[in-house]
Amino acid sequence: MAQTCSKLESNAVVVGIDVSKDHLDASQYPSGDLIQTSNDTKGLRTLLRWIGRQRAVHVVFEATGPFHRQLESHLAKAGIPFSRINPRHARKFAEATGKLAKTDRVDAMMLARMGALLEPRTSTICNELQSALQELAAGRRNLTRYRLRQIEAQIATIDQAISELIS
Repeated sequence: MAQTCSKLESNAVVVGIDVSKDHLDASQYPSGDLIQTSNDTKGLRTLLRWIGRQRAVHVVFEATGPFHRQLESHLAKAGIPFSRINPRHARKFAEATGKLAKTDRVDAMMLARMGALLEPRTSTICNELQSALQELAAGRRNLTRYRLRQIEAQIATIDQAISELIS
């Protein structure tokens, strides 16, 4: 199911959704309307009805491993364009706008604002195999970065010891 990215109108409604294991917090931009539902089939139906009433043009949420998949699937089936955002990019946007409070509602509002201002490319839904491979690749990249930081710290410690012995 290919979706294309189009420029949002200046009066476009964007919904930001903070996804967690147990619930979904959604916020509409620009009005700031909020809703919280459970992250299950019943809660997703409620959320989709709410999004429909908001006349949302676009939905933005962070990639959260297994917790966002059901949301993504329901949005795709309903034909609602969405953008799956890298959590690191969302964090940098929050820092840049001075919104560092970490609550689900604040995150949902920040994601809606991010979607309205930055107009991220519309995502497409992956099949289960693609999703699993993407998660494993991301895990591998994170592990590599973590290990490199460990090695750099260990080398710095050894370099310091060498410098002290030479002195």
